Amino acid sequence: MRRNRPPSWRLSPAIFLFALLASCASSPAAKVPQWVLAVPSADSSTTYFTGSASLPGRDLAKADEAATADLVASIMRYVGAKVTVESTAIAKATVDSYQTDITQSVKTAADNRVAGFSIKDRYVAWDPKSGRSTVYILAGYRTADLEAEKRRIAAVFAEKSDAVAVPEAQGDAFRAQGRNWDALGRYISAAVAASGSGIDNADIKLRRNLDKALSTVATLQVSIVPPSGKALVGLPWPGAFTIRVSNGGTGSAVAGAALLLSYPRKQGSRIVQRRVSATTDSMGSASFTPPPPDFVGKGRFAASVDFSLWSNQLDSLPPAMADSAASLREAFASASAEVGVEVQSQAATIPIGVALVDEGSDGKLLDQNTAAAALVDALSQAGFQVSSLSLDAALVAKGDDGALRQAAAALGSSAQRLVYGEARLLSSRDDGDMWMASVRISAKAVEIAGGRLLWSGEREASGVGSDEAAAIRAAFRAAGASALGKDLISSLP
Repeated sequence: MRRNRPPSWRLSPAIFLFALLASCASSPAAKVPQWVLAVPSADSSTTYFTGSASLPGRDLAKADEAATADLVASIMRYVGAKVTVESTAIAKATVDSYQTDITQSVKTAADNRVAGFSIKDRYVAWDPKSGRSTVYILAGYRTADLEAEKRRIAAVFAEKSDAVAVPEAQGDAFRAQGRNWDALGRYISAAVAASGSGIDNADIKLRRNLDKALSTVATLQVSIVPPSGKALVGLPWPGAFTIRVSNGGTGSAVAGAALLLSYPRKQGSRIVQRRVSATTDSMGSASFTPPPPDFVGKGRFAASVDFSLWSNQLDSLPPAMADSAASLREAFASASAEVGVEVQSQAATIPIGVALVDEGSDGKLLDQNTAAAALVDALSQAGFQVSSLSLDAALVAKGDDGALRQAAAALGSSAQRLVYGEARLLSSRDDGDMWMASVRISAKAVEIAGGRLLWSGEREASGVGSDEAAAIRAAFRAAGASALGKDLISSLP
């Protein structure tokens, strides 16, 4: 704001005070101004304020400073700005800046730092009996400018107050309508706002909103309806999983709830959970069909309400609210459900022919069929219809899929599927008392008639024996039975 330079004839406040004090000392019967006795009433354009202070001795600077503080305090009471230790930095800065401007305006008298504010008069009284000096200050404040400042400062405090009151009221309204998901977000927003606000009873409002959020979450229920029918490996699921989120108290649907869904998938030799996101519709439901299962066995499908947005906001709450935040997080975790699923395979009912060759580390064919025999045993024990096919070893090693299927069909076997490949010795070594060997097996499983690829991959296995030959045989058996056999049993559609 532009500051006006005071006229050359106007005395500074300090010189003015000394002049007044000297006048009082020489004229003890000086008339006391009427405004000292009673604050002037506001007129059509101006509101008046006074400040006074009485101190022992003739330290005018201290007396004037105290009177200035009293004057500023009366203005701040009118404005109604109440700063507490919980007030926001913005609110504090706003009030501090305003008080500083008013104070400087009083001290400098002619410096118009605040629009519409000016010092009208000063009066100093000296009482020789008590030895005290009293300073009185009269200020005029243009009413329109005063009311504008009052509204401006009130708005700063109201912004934070509204940040609590408004979302809490919205949360109450949403909960009354059965919209618990929307209500939860409003309550947590109100709680977070209260944690840093300067409004009265902030702690009470913070805890109240956390309690409302907790009671809202506690009513949420998640249910899952799995598809009917058998789940078969390699084939589409018989239908979608249907997830519903509802209010436990009323049974009403919870629309717009964020969900995290997880379904089983094979990763190496393990079954892991893959996750996707979903949102409930206006009926509180969501449906999801996972990719065709790639394993045989048991797994689980799970659904949980995704509270990550709200959970992250709880991190900003003060340590005193740690227990309430922990209870709310526990409630978040309970809004979930899961169902078991079992994936079956039709492979056991379809005849399989096996043609595997064993190779040395140099790639030459070995006069043995250890890996093939081990695979046949493993599949037989698992209930598969399996047999060894007498295909040309060189043809098998070559890996010509079309030629192999033709050769298998020409055998007149009942086999409808063919598993073929090669098991190659990687290494063998003397490990002191025992020998150790490792084998890599590369294989495919295909339909003989149509040529559809059912499985393809490489696996490694190791074996231990009292001599090198025993270790190599053990490694080939492990490659056929464990490395390849278990994978085919759990994967073939």
